[in-house]
Amino acid sequence: MITKKPVCIYVDNSNIYIGGQEAARLHKEDPQCLRIAFQNFLYLITHGTMEFDELVWAGSGSPELEEIFKGITEKGIDLQLIPRSESGENETGDQAIQLAMYR
Repeated sequence: MITKKPVCIYVDNSNIYIGGQEAARLHKEDPQCLRIAFQNFLYLITHGTMEFDELVWAGSGSPELEEIFKGITEKGIDLQLIPRSESGENETGDQAIQLAMYR
């Protein structure tokens, strides 16, 4: 009997966003116009199955951003939206992902 291994995915939104901005610059596009199509991204990272046992999406920003992420929270994704510190650092996003992995 084959036992299904759990599928656990951890996404750091800032890494996706910053990487996308760098790709936009390489293609001579305005990096400030970058938008992430969450549905398509989830399709890509789940190999089209949209199945996962745990998916944690961490990022930093203001509470107003929760509306942007509403589509992914409706899919059972654990959104860890951490307020950005005054210095601009967002180590807490990394720590939220690490804690979820540990648990």
